[in-house]
Amino acid sequence: MIYHYPGNLPISSESGSTLRPRSMLNAFIEIGFDVQLIHGTIQDRERKIEKLRQQICVGEKFLFAYSESSWLPTLIADGNKLPNSNCIDFRFFRYCKLQGISCGLFYRDIYWKFGRLSGEMGLNWMKSHYVKSLYFLDLMIYNQYLKILFLPSKKMKEQIPEIKVRTEALPPGLSLKYLKHDRKNADESDLTILYIGGLSSLSVIDVLIETVKKFEFLRLIICTNLSHWEKENARYSKLLCTRIEVVHRSGKDLISLYKEADLGALFYRPNVYKSFTASTKLFQYMENELPILATKGTFDGEFVASNDIGWCLPYEIEQLSFTLFKIWKNRKFLEPKKRNLQSIKKNHTWVQRAKKAADLLTERRFI
Repeated sequence: MIYHYPGNLPISSESGSTLRPRSMLNAFIEIGFDVQLIHGTIQDRERKIEKLRQQICVGEKFLFAYSESSWLPTLIADGNKLPNSNCIDFRFFRYCKLQGISCGLFYRDIYWKFGRLSGEMGLNWMKSHYVKSLYFLDLMIYNQYLKILFLPSKKMKEQIPEIKVRTEALPPGLSLKYLKHDRKNADESDLTILYIGGLSSLSVIDVLIETVKKFEFLRLIICTNLSHWEKENARYSKLLCTRIEVVHRSGKDLISLYKEADLGALFYRPNVYKSFTASTKLFQYMENELPILATKGTFDGEFVASNDIGWCLPYEIEQLSFTLFKIWKNRKFLEPKKRNLQSIKKNHTWVQRAKKAADLLTERRFI
C-alpha cells in the first residue's frame, strides 16, 4: 500500500497534529502491510513519488493508497504562505486514479467554515478569503480523484455539501497500552475531574468551572495549550478558585494527570461544530479507562450515552451538580462505566480504524 501525508511525519508522535497520521501509519504496519511512505518536504515528496512511478513502471502493484490531510490547505500544508506551484500532492492523487489505485483520504476538520480564520486565528478578510479558497480547492480535488473521503463522523458530511464523493466515518482511535492507574492521592474525599483540550469560542467550559467552584469536594484540572489559555484567560480567570488548576502538558506528561483523575470531561457548550466533531480526547479518556462527562447535543455526548461509558447531560449547572454529588457520595457508580470502557476498547483501536479503511478501499476483508 501507499501512505501519503503532505508534510513531515516524526518517528514518534504522542500529541499534536501528527498524532493521528503517525498512529494510522503504525496501525497499517502492525496489520502487516508493506507500506510505501510518501511524506516530508515538497522536494522529498516529489522524489518519493517519482520513485513510486518507476516502481509501477516495472510492474510493482499497490493495493490502495491512503492519505491523511493536514489541518492547513494542501497547497500550503508545508507552512508556506504561497501555494506550492507544482501541486505535487494533487498530481499524486491524479496519478493514483489513472493507475487504477483506489485512494482514500481522511479529512480532519472544517473549523474554517465556522469563523475561526478571522476569529481565533486573527486573519483579516483578505487572508481569510484566500485560505478558504484553498480549502474549497481541496474539496474539488477530492471529488475528482478519491474513491472514499473519510470523515471523523458521518454527521460532518451535512456541513460540506460540496463533497460528492463517497464518505465514510473514521473517527480517532486508541492504543491498548493502558496500564491500570491507581489514584495518587489515597484520600478520596475529593472527586477529581480532568479536562484536556482546547479553549475557544467553539469549546466553552464555563458551566463545568462554575459547578466545580460550588462544591468543596470537587477538584478540576484544566490541561490546555498555553496559547489557548492566554487568549481565553480573561473569560475564565474570574471563575477560578484554589480547587481549579490550569496546566499546559502533552504527550507522556499527561500520564500523571490521568492517575489523579476520577472523571474525564468533554463538558462544553453544545453547538453545530461539536455536533459532528469526534474529539481525540474522547478516545484518550477511553484508553485510560476514565468515565466521561459529556454534553447532550454533541458527537462525544452521543457516543458516551450509546456506549454507557459515562454521563451525557444537558449543559446546565443543576444537572451536572446532581450527577457529581451522586458520584461523590457513592463511587460505585463509576464501576459499571469502567467495565463498559474495558469491554469496548478493543473495537476502537487504531488498528481497527486502519482495517476498516483497508477493507473499504480494497473491498476485501483484512482480519
